[in-house]
Amino acid sequence: MVSLSGHSVYHLYAITVWFCLLSVSQAKYVNVALNKPVYQQSSYEPAYFKPDDDLYIYDGAGDKSSGDKMDVKADGSKAVDGRKSDPSRDGDQCAVSYVSQTATLWVNLTSIHSIHHITIYFRTDNDLQKFNNSLAKFVLGFSVHVSNTTDKLLGTLCYKDYTFTLDTIPSVFTTTCHVHGQYVIYYNERLPGVAYPDEYSKLVDSALCEVEVYTCGLGYYGAECQQECGHCRDLTQCFHTNGSCLTGCEVGYHGEICKEPCPHGFFGLDCADRCKDTCDGCNRFNGSCDSGCNPGWQGYDCQDAKQFSLSPACDQGSFGDNCLQKCGHCRDVNQCSNIHGTCLTGCDAGYQGDLCKTPCGQGYYGAECQQECGHCRDLTQCVHTNGSCLTGCEVGYHGETCQTPCPYGFFGLDCADRCKDTCDGCNRFSGSCDSGCNPGWKGYDCQDACDQGSFGDNCLQKCGHCRDVNQCSNINGTCLTGCDAGYQGDLCKTPCGQGYYGAECQQECGHCHDLTQCVHTNGSCLTGCEVGYHGETCQIPCPYGFFGLDCADRCKDTCDGCNRFNGSCDSGCNPGWKGYDCQDACDQGSFGDNCLQKCGHCRDVNQCSNINGTCLTGCDAGYQGDLCKTPCGQGYYGAECQQECGHCHDLTQCVHTNGSCLTGCEVGYHGETCQIPCPYGFFGLDCADRCKDTCDGCNRFNGSCDSGCNPGWQGYDCQDACPYGLFGQNCTGECNDTCTGCNNVNGLCDRGCHPGWRGEYCDIACFVH
Repeated sequence: MVSLSGHSVYHLYAITVWFCLLSVSQAKYVNVALNKPVYQQSSYEPAYFKPDDDLYIYDGAGDKSSGDKMDVKADGSKAVDGRKSDPSRDGDQCAVSYVSQTATLWVNLTSIHSIHHITIYFRTDNDLQKFNNSLAKFVLGFSVHVSNTTDKLLGTLCYKDYTFTLDTIPSVFTTTCHVHGQYVIYYNERLPGVAYPDEYSKLVDSALCEVEVYTCGLGYYGAECQQECGHCRDLTQCFHTNGSCLTGCEVGYHGEICKEPCPHGFFGLDCADRCKDTCDGCNRFNGSCDSGCNPGWQGYDCQDAKQFSLSPACDQGSFGDNCLQKCGHCRDVNQCSNIHGTCLTGCDAGYQGDLCKTPCGQGYYGAECQQECGHCRDLTQCVHTNGSCLTGCEVGYHGETCQTPCPYGFFGLDCADRCKDTCDGCNRFSGSCDSGCNPGWKGYDCQDACDQGSFGDNCLQKCGHCRDVNQCSNINGTCLTGCDAGYQGDLCKTPCGQGYYGAECQQECGHCHDLTQCVHTNGSCLTGCEVGYHGETCQIPCPYGFFGLDCADRCKDTCDGCNRFNGSCDSGCNPGWKGYDCQDACDQGSFGDNCLQKCGHCRDVNQCSNINGTCLTGCDAGYQGDLCKTPCGQGYYGAECQQECGHCHDLTQCVHTNGSCLTGCEVGYHGETCQIPCPYGFFGLDCADRCKDTCDGCNRFNGSCDSGCNPGWQGYDCQDACPYGLFGQNCTGECNDTCTGCNNVNGLCDRGCHPGWRGEYCDIACFVH
């Protein structure tokens, strides 16, 4: 079944049905594109073509064709000539262009029209299988625009193909497009650097056998052009969707759709003119006083004041014999005839008859009871004065007088019920989804959302590359949580533009060797990086020490890093090197940055590292540290500062190279390094003092007799000789009895012997001769 409320999809076998529909609704739809001016980009011109030209047309069999077998002219006029019985290349009924990166054909409708739908007949070569297998690839991705100029970007996009495949694209395509415009533009493209689906051709053409642009027939509007326009001032300006009269109403009518007669007291275009005050209303077309004059006025145009009799008349509101009868519901009580009660200027709304005492009959109300009651729920409850329905409206109508059909989206009694949100409007009586579903819904009652991954009218469109396919709007295909990395646009069907990639295409590609080879999803550079960069996305400058393509080359060891593009030592040399290319080591005795530092007290000056000044074979005596610039710490000296200073009188005066004590030794020590204790018999500073002779040596610090006395002496300071009769060590030896006293040291009887004894110890008795 062909539907004009959506994008029809049908093939040649459906053309017969289409023509039948057109014949039934000839007055409803008019093809305003017929025989209008057309422009086609790169139209085929037999006389212009040369065999060696770069241009070619597609022969439909998979080959390029020079067109030498195509003797007919295939300019754009063939697309609006009304002929479409032979949709082939050589049938002289199709507009055919050379293939190119873009294809454009536009129809100039010569004036702005209110468009209802557009139908395009593609070239098929009278073979649907051939169309789908080889011709359709040049059509996929096309778009249709309506504009007031030839610039499609200044107009409205009526349709853009995102979802058709070779198997599903129709040979005859129809889309509804309720817009105003003068130019209908067909466009397609295959731009360099843009990724297209595999089924798409490399180039495109416009091979269109007919372009039909339909508006509602003159005097009709509505979804199917079934409703008749009102009294529009210019019937061509009756808007085809809602019947609005864009340039106003004819004389005698007003309202948006110009179907309401002028109200009492008004006339003219759009009922904008007010009747003369002396007229009782007026003719709504020309303002003449057809319905009489107001009280006190007379003449064909109520221009003359009346002359009244001085004889007394009945009081206002009464008439007849003796003025006993009451006037009816006259429009103007002053205009009730005092003679027979006739209401001279007519009745109040809701009453009829000469005396205006009879209410309107059932089903009618208002002035002269000329107005028919609306769709009251109970017609007996239609107020005869103003048509109000006291008990409400029938199903499908609303408003005080129940004459207004339910507006779009409402149904039921008094139109109080709201249509289901999923319905495209609904049956105003039952609420059923007779007119179809809103985009994104399907089912007999539009109860089912489109299956995951599809959206739109009849769920025929496929979702793009949504970050979460569950978050693709079933209504318009918008990716609610954004696009997969590498895609952009509300529908996430457009790959990132050249030079961008990733989420929302916000990330800029790195320094790819070939920017067209930057993967739009993750930014990977398929052909590597420019000089000076590395990493998968080529956004990381070469690390310290590397340069060149993909940072694969290593800088010279003597450079302090290097120029990441050419490897030169732009940033200077590593410590220990000099020269324009850091080719020379520092001179002997210097090291470090720019060779400005001096080597320390190295044991061997040739073994001072030119890089960091380290003394490779150690330090001279008296120095320590890698650089041998630090004298030994207090109390140490010599090689590696491993030797401990002696007992210097002032430890700060211990020479760090050889341990000499410059200010002498502490008490109890002597020698150049003050490491030798005083020798036996000496004590004090530099061991310059001699111990007492009576001491067995002495304390080397204070000279006290700590180690005891020499034989023959005693006392804390060995100051006392052994007492008489004793001698030796600790005075423990006893002199011989034969002595008259003995030496306190060795016991010799140096004082003589007792009589009868002799010898050093008086131990030899004398012999008596």
